[in-house]
Amino acid sequence: MIPRPSSGLFAKNLAKGLIVTVLLTLTFLIVWYVGIGYPLNIIIFLVTSFVSTLFVFAYGVIKTKYLTVVTPDLDFIFMLAHAYAVSTGGTSNLNIISSVTDAGSYTKIAKYMKKVVNLSRNFGYDLARSLYIVSSEVSKLKYLRDFMERYAASIRVGESAERFIEVELRNYMNVYEYSYQRIMDSVNVLLSTYTAVLTSAIFVVANLLVLSIMFGSDLSIVLISLVGVFTATAVILVPIWIVTPKDILVVGGSLRKEVLKAPNLILLFSCVACLVIVLLRLAGFINLSLYVTLVLLGVVLLVPGYMYMRVEKFVKDVDKDLTVFVRMYGGNLSIVPSPLKALEPLLSVLFGKVANALRRLHTLLSSQISFSVSLKEFVLYTRSELARRISRILEDTLKFGGDSSKAGLNLSEISLMIGRLRLRRYQIHKTFETSTYAIYLTNVLLITFITSLMRIFASVLSQIQTIMPFYPLSDPLINAINLFVIMSITLMNTVALTITNGGLRHTATYYLAILLVLGGLGGIVSDVLVANLLQPVAEIILQPVIPLT
Repeated sequence: MIPRPSSGLFAKNLAKGLIVTVLLTLTFLIVWYVGIGYPLNIIIFLVTSFVSTLFVFAYGVIKTKYLTVVTPDLDFIFMLAHAYAVSTGGTSNLNIISSVTDAGSYTKIAKYMKKVVNLSRNFGYDLARSLYIVSSEVSKLKYLRDFMERYAASIRVGESAERFIEVELRNYMNVYEYSYQRIMDSVNVLLSTYTAVLTSAIFVVANLLVLSIMFGSDLSIVLISLVGVFTATAVILVPIWIVTPKDILVVGGSLRKEVLKAPNLILLFSCVACLVIVLLRLAGFINLSLYVTLVLLGVVLLVPGYMYMRVEKFVKDVDKDLTVFVRMYGGNLSIVPSPLKALEPLLSVLFGKVANALRRLHTLLSSQISFSVSLKEFVLYTRSELARRISRILEDTLKFGGDSSKAGLNLSEISLMIGRLRLRRYQIHKTFETSTYAIYLTNVLLITFITSLMRIFASVLSQIQTIMPFYPLSDPLINAINLFVIMSITLMNTVALTITNGGLRHTATYYLAILLVLGGLGGIVSDVLVANLLQPVAEIILQPVIPLT
């Protein structure tokens, strides 16, 4: 019988297909609006199809099958913390491995641990042999393969599982923190390179436009050069995207849909509103300048973007307070093994953003709601993925009779490590964000000033073509080039800011909105400057010359 794909996989593939369809539709509309002819329109459409399909569909497969991951990720760190918490209860090694087979928490690891448990329980292999067999299948996660081989060796010699996993956890925490900091240093260098190349690309475009007027050339060559310059700049984003670590922040899974229900709904309405504005603008039903339209689109998208940023900020504040809470709650549980009684002394402690969630948890436990269900409600209130993982580990610690004090202390140290790394990333991100806004505004002012200058002096140059052959560009083409350049740097900067932020991908809406507003305002300011400074000069030049008598 052929297995049917899950509804989740179908929905994910459907979403990817819709993304590619939207990108191709936008490309077609832009090419049609600009009026790019054959063969350049076909080249642009084929390149867009290839790039969008590659990154939307093929990148995950390529990364999974062909890229070996050497450094551990947070899933592996929490898996070790989970295994250590269970091992403190003196349970069997098989129970320890069984506790970390949750695919929702340990996506890349759970399937291998399930194979180990299956070989031991259903096929009679001893646990060490099962670990060796499965470790040979782990070809891409080197850190997991090494851990499984060492774990099998420790079982063979009868080493304490608690002691072994504790040493592994400490070691991998140090490796993860060191690797994360080095990677962020490299990302910082790449971001500086990206900023420099993008600024240089703007000057290349400016010179290219001026030279096209002075010396003339095939229009296709000019447009292909524009596409090539920005494609080369966008390529720098690829290594930044690949090497930048992925952080945990907002809770994942089905709970994320609940947390982001309101922002997602507002985003849907905002996208519809933006689409209506663009279609009305293209059809000529509303008479707005390009820059005013950009500002209007940015303002519409700013509402859902701001809501996503508020969710992120709330979760970050919650995670800071969780560091202290988990240590104190774990200590209380080791003394009073009752979730309700252990929580009551903590209600008087000021835990900041997590206080309301703790009161809600206490209310549920007082109403005889199970600890598992109460923790899910607690996680929903905090909206934090860190809270979800901590809650799951504490729940299994009590289930297997583990030492909740040791578990809470380890989870607190992991939370502190995550806080330190987030602070480092935040510093890099805010520095890059500030410089990006400043350089972006400067680039928009420059390119809009040059295109406005070209538009004004196109008529001037046409008057002296009999003396010197100039090749002024038409107004529609100048407007199209201006729009292409602004949207290219806007989208590239949006992607770069979203990557460095490291939180929700939805925050791209916020950065896109800010950049659209800045770009529109920059264009308006540039038009005002040109109208007041250069327009009078152009009018004087165009006045007919009265011969002297």
